[in-house]
Amino acid sequence: MLTRSFLFAVSIIVSAFAMIAYPIAGQCVVSQADSLLALKPVSVMLKSRTAVSGDKHDYLSQARYCWPDSTRPNGLPYIHRDGVTNPEIYTLDRPVLSTMANRVATLALAWALTRDERYAQKAVDQLDTWFVDPSTRMNPSLEYAQVVPGENRDRGRCYGVLDGYSFVDVINAAEQIADSKAFATVKDGLIDWFTQFKNWLVESEQGKEESKVTNNHSIVYDVELATMAAFVGDTVTAHNVIRQFVPQRLVPQVLSDGSQPHELARTLSFHYSVYNLAHMIDMAELARDLGEALDMTLIEAAADFLIPYLGHPESWPYQQISGWDKAQHELIKQIGRLAWLTGQERYLSLLDPVEAAFAHAGYQLSCLAKNAESQGEGFPRSVNDDGTIKLVNAHDWCSGFFPGSLWHLYEYTRSPYWLSLARKWSTPVEEIKSKTDSHDLGFMVGDSFGRGYSLTADTLYRDVVVEASRSLATRYNPNVGCIRSWDFNRDRWSYPVIIDNMMNLEMLFEATRITGDSTFHNIAVTHALTTLDNHFRDDASCYHVVDYDEATGEVRWRGTFQGAHDESVWSRGQAWAVYGYTMCYRYTGDQRFLDHAVKVAEYLRSLPNIPSDGIFYWDMAADANDSLAVGCPAGHGREGITPRDASAAAIVASALYELAGFVPQSEIYSQWADNILDTLYREYRCKNGHGFVLDHSTGFLPAGSEIDVPLNYADYYYLEALLRKSKQR
Repeated sequence: MLTRSFLFAVSIIVSAFAMIAYPIAGQCVVSQADSLLALKPVSVMLKSRTAVSGDKHDYLSQARYCWPDSTRPNGLPYIHRDGVTNPEIYTLDRPVLSTMANRVATLALAWALTRDERYAQKAVDQLDTWFVDPSTRMNPSLEYAQVVPGENRDRGRCYGVLDGYSFVDVINAAEQIADSKAFATVKDGLIDWFTQFKNWLVESEQGKEESKVTNNHSIVYDVELATMAAFVGDTVTAHNVIRQFVPQRLVPQVLSDGSQPHELARTLSFHYSVYNLAHMIDMAELARDLGEALDMTLIEAAADFLIPYLGHPESWPYQQISGWDKAQHELIKQIGRLAWLTGQERYLSLLDPVEAAFAHAGYQLSCLAKNAESQGEGFPRSVNDDGTIKLVNAHDWCSGFFPGSLWHLYEYTRSPYWLSLARKWSTPVEEIKSKTDSHDLGFMVGDSFGRGYSLTADTLYRDVVVEASRSLATRYNPNVGCIRSWDFNRDRWSYPVIIDNMMNLEMLFEATRITGDSTFHNIAVTHALTTLDNHFRDDASCYHVVDYDEATGEVRWRGTFQGAHDESVWSRGQAWAVYGYTMCYRYTGDQRFLDHAVKVAEYLRSLPNIPSDGIFYWDMAADANDSLAVGCPAGHGREGITPRDASAAAIVASALYELAGFVPQSEIYSQWADNILDTLYREYRCKNGHGFVLDHSTGFLPAGSEIDVPLNYADYYYLEALLRKSKQR
C-alpha cells in the first residue's frame, strides 16, 4: 500500500522529470544540436596514451574504481576502491566514446524532430570518423578496455565490455536517421564494423568471460549482442539471446521479491540496482521491437522493489555512498519506460498526467497492432459483439485513423519503433488514393499519409496526398459550392452534404500548401462558406445532412442520418463543426471561420444537459426515454440509458486546444479541454486486452451499430488533443 507521504514525495520527483517531457525536450535538443554543427568529430586518435599494442586505433580505457597502491613505490598494481572514481579515466578513450555517442544521439533526434539534413550529415560525419574512415576508425574490439595498470600485462579485462554499451546508443541513433539522405553513405561501413564487433563479443576471451558473469555485466553483454545482431541482420542470434534472457539472466539475478543480491552488495547499491533494471528494460524494448514476447514478471518485480524508496533515501537499508538524486531520477525514467511497455496502473500513476496518458495509449496500441495482425487482414476500427477486433479494409472511411494514431505516437516520442509501425500500417491505405466515390479521403489518406508527410517529408507520402486530393476534388460541384457526400439513397437525396465533410477539407488545404495549386484551397473555402450558410440553426447547432438541388444549388432538405431526429443535436456533428471551422481559420485567417468556431463552441458550452463529467451524450437532444437511446449498459449514460460518445468529446477537446491559441478566452477553452482529457483518462480508458485506447463511444446508434464501444477515431483525436496539450505546456 503506497502511503500519502510516499506519493507526495514521488510527485515532486515526477514533476521535475515531467519538465523534460518529449515536446519540451525537443526544443532543447535542437538547440544543443545547433551547437554541435561547428565542432570537429572526435575519435580514438585523440588520446595522449596508446595501448600496449602500440596501435592508436585500439580503444583504451582504465578501470573506473582502481587506484594506485600507496604502499608500493610505483603504485602498481592498482587496487580496487568500489564506488570511488579515479579521475585518470578521463584522459583516455572512455569519455571520448561517451561524447561521440551523445553527439550522434543528439544530432539524430534533432533530425527526427526537424528533418533538417544538416543534423543527419553531422551525425554521419561523426559516425564515419569513429567507425569507417581508415585513418581514424576504432578497431572493432575492446581488447584494451578497463585496464588495471600493473595487471595482465596492461591488457583489458572482460569488464571492458561495459564500455561498449555506448554502441547501443549509437545504433539507436543510426536507426533514427536511417531515412535521411546522408545515412546511405555510411550504412555499409557501420554494418561491417558492427558485424566484426559482434563476432569479437562472441569469440574473444573477454567476451566469453563477460557472458558468464552473474551480475549486471552479463545483462549488458546480452543487450549489446542482441542489439548489434539485430542491426546487422543476424536475426537468429538476436532472437536466441532474447529467448534465453529470462532463464539465463533474470532468474539467477532477480529474486521473487525483486531484490538483486549482486547489486545490493555494492557500495552504490541503489544506483546499480537501477542501472541493471535499465538494461533489463532495454532488452524488453528490443524484444518488443522484434516481435518477441518477453516475460516481464521479474523486471516488474525489480522495479517494484525499488519504488517505495523514491523520496525516502533514508529508509534504504543498503549502502549508497553517493549519487542519490541522480539514481532516483533515473528510476523515474525507468518507471516511465515500464509504463509504456506494460500499461500497469501502478507505473502510470507515478507519471506526469500527459506522459501517463501517452504511455497507456502506447501500450494499448502496441497490443492492438499485434492482436489485429493475428486475427487477420485489415485495419482495427472497433470491437465486435463477441469481443473480437472489428477489422476493415482500406476503403472503409475509418482506415486512416489507426495509422494516424501511430503517427501521433511517433510525433510524441520520435522513436523508430513507432515510425516503423506507422509506416507499415499506412502503406495499405495507398490503394485508395484514386478513389472518387468517397468524400472521406481526408480521413483515410490525410490522417495517415498526410500525418506521415508532415513528420517525415517523404515525397511518396506527399504524392499520395496530392493524388487523393485530386480524387476528392472530383466530387466538388460548383453549382452547389460543396463536395458531395454519399452516393447512396439517390431516390431520397439529390446532393447530400454532411457536416463531417468539414474534416476532409484539411487535406485540400495541405495539397495547396504542398503544390502551390490554389484549386484545392478554393474548393475548401467555398465548401466551408456554403456549409456555414446552410448547415447551422440560429443558435449554432448544426444539422447532420443538408440536401441540395444538384443543378441549382438550392437547399432541398435539412435533417439527420445518424442523430436522434432531424432537429436534434448529434454530438459528433457538433464536434466536427467546431473542429472544422477552427482548422479552416488556421489555413485561411478568415475571421468568419474563427467567429463561427467560437459560436459553435459557446453553444456546446451552454448546453444545460451536459453530463457532470463533461462527456457528451451521443445526441444532446435525445430524450432518455427515446427508443433510439436504449441499448447502453447502466452506468454510462443519463439515468443509465442514454449512451455517451467519447469520440465527440475527444474531437472537441482537440479543437479547443487549437481554438485557444486564436482567441482571448484561451484559458477557458484550454481548461475545458483539460477537463475532458482528464475524464477520458480516468473514466473512459480501455483496460481490456484488445488494445484500443478509449471505450464508450457511439458510432451509428439509429442503425444499432457500434454503441458503447471503442472506436479508432476516438483514439486518434484523443491522442491529437494530448499532443496539442503537451505543446501548450
